[in-house]
Amino acid sequence: FSLGQMIDQPDTTLMPLDTIGAIQDDWNMYEAEGLLTLGMAWRGMFRNSWAPEEIWRPEFEFARGRKLPLTVHIGTLKSRTGHVEAHYKNKLLGPDVNVVHACSATADEIKMIAETGATMSVLEQSELRGGWGMPLLSECLDAGIPTALGVDSVAIVGNCNLFNLLKIAAGVENVKALSEFKFNARRMLKLGTLDAAKVLGLDDKIGSLTPGKRADIVIVSTDALNMAPYGDPANMLIESTMQENVDNVVIDGRIVKQGGKLTGIETGEVIRDVQASFNDVRQRTAWR
Repeated sequence: FSLGQMIDQPDTTLMPLDTIGAIQDDWNMYEAEGLLTLGMAWRGMFRNSWAPEEIWRPEFEFARGRKLPLTVHIGTLKSRTGHVEAHYKNKLLGPDVNVVHACSATADEIKMIAETGATMSVLEQSELRGGWGMPLLSECLDAGIPTALGVDSVAIVGNCNLFNLLKIAAGVENVKALSEFKFNARRMLKLGTLDAAKVLGLDDKIGSLTPGKRADIVIVSTDALNMAPYGDPANMLIESTMQENVDNVVIDGRIVKQGGKLTGIETGEVIRDVQASFNDVRQRTAWR
C-alpha cells in the first residue's frame, strides 16, 4: 500500500510527510498480520509540469530516510521526453524505486534504470487504453531490469483481470517482435507470479509455492466450456482462463473464495454501496 499526494494537491506544496510518517510509526495497526506493507507513491520531478527541487528533493529524502519503497510515474506519455534521464542525473533512482510506465524512455534511459538497480512496472492495458505510448516490457526485460505488470486503476482499464492482462501483454510484445514465441505462456505465468513478487521485494514470502512462504493459492476450475478441451496448464491459464473460472482462493492459509464465491464479504452489499457512491459523485458534480 503506497501513500501519495492529496487529491488536487498543487505541485508547489509538499506531500503530507508528517502524516505518512505517523502512519508508518503505527503501521502495526494496519498491516493485517503482515499482509500489507507500506510504501510511498512519490510524484517525482514532474506531474503536470516540472516541480521545484524544494518540493521533490525533501519528499524523496524523507522516503529514503525512512526506508519506504518508492513508486513513481515517470515519462508516462511518449511525448514527455527526458524524464528518466532527469531523475537519473539527480540520483533519484535505485533499488528502492519502482518506475511506472516510462513510455518515453529511450534505449539509453532504459540502461540508466538498469544501472541503478531500479525496478519497472509496465502497465500495458493502461498505456494502450490511454494511447500514451507503446509499452516497453520487452525492452526492460532484455536490459535485465526486474519488471512486473500492473494497471493504474479499474476506472482506466475497466477490469483488473490478471489473466487478461497477461494475455494482452504477451500479444503486444509478440507483435512487436513479429514472433509468436517471444513470450510463451510459461514465461507470462512467471511474470505474473514470481517476477511480480521480486519487484515488490516480497519474493521471500510470496510468488511461488515453496516451503516457508505464505500459502497463497489460486485454484482454477477446468470444467467450464471455455476450458475445454483441457491441455497444457500454463497455456490454459494464459489463453483460456477468465475470472469466473477461479473456484478457490487461499491467502496466507485463509480461504477467501470457495466454490466460486467470496467468503469474507457480501458482494451484493458492496455493489449497492459502490453504486450509491457513484450516484452521489455524479449528483455533486452535475455530471450527466
